[in-house]
Amino acid sequence: FRLEEIFGMMLENIRENAEFQAEEHLGFAALTIWDNDLPIRTRKQLIDSMRLAGLKPFALVHENTAAAAKQALNIKADKDMETFQVVYVNIGSGGIKLSLVEFDKVNAKKKKILNFNEHNVKLSVLVEKYATNLGSQRIDSCLFNVE
Repeated sequence: FRLEEIFGMMLENIRENAEFQAEEHLGFAALTIWDNDLPIRTRKQLIDSMRLAGLKPFALVHENTAAAAKQALNIKADKDMETFQVVYVNIGSGGIKLSLVEFDKVNAKKKKILNFNEHNVKLSVLVEKYATNLGSQRIDSCLFNVE
């Protein structure tokens, strides 16, 4: 089996279980990825895996960007809101990902933008960094002096 076939089988099993529990068919899917600098070949393999699993690929989204987008949907932009920034820190077992995200009030009609958020909040990812030597396993071993 090729890599995308194996991953596709895993995704298909997850899709079937989710459809059974939700009692409805799943269509579009977004897959969170661990690194925005993934090679094109790897991205294509992930998309092919989603298709093999019977899903319609909607997007490949960086994990921290997905979390920020979720938060943007919940922010209510009022007349007193100013631009503000949030740092998202994702501590995985093998590394730490940090994203600096800016939220800004937007006048959707004036800018003529497609706006999925009725609260008119724009999200911009300003910085993304990844430290591969500072994952939770390393932090745990430093805290407890276990090597």
